[in-house]
Amino acid sequence: FFFASSCLLDPHKDMSQHIELTSFTEQSQIAASMSQNLMVMANLKAPEMNEGERRAPISVSAVIDRSGSMEGAKLKLMKATLKFVISHMKESDQFGIITYADTVAETLKLTKMDAVGRQRATDAVAK
Repeated sequence: FFFASSCLLDPHKDMSQHIELTSFTEQSQIAASMSQNLMVMANLKAPEMNEGERRAPISVSAVIDRSGSMEGAKLKLMKATLKFVISHMKESDQFGIITYADTVAETLKLTKMDAVGRQRATDAVAK
């Protein structure tokens, strides 16, 4: 199964600028008559920026399942993904982590991604 969609940004700007959303599922077919869990990977691609343009700072909060089902390969992949996100954030960006299992906790408050904040975020992911 493959799905792609585009969302327009500012309608007053060049209409060729769009965000591309692509998703992939782990299975190409599923039974319609039964309920089942399905892993999906989503990919967002922002439009290219013109030379000299700077993007606005972003704030990202990762909401992480820390229940017993998140172990082994799933846990390893989740941690690698968060480290990738953290490594690509700019100093003006903010990152936070919310975890849930039996209860919900703010593991890392929104933190500016300067050198100190980046280390705090990386340490929080490693736990």
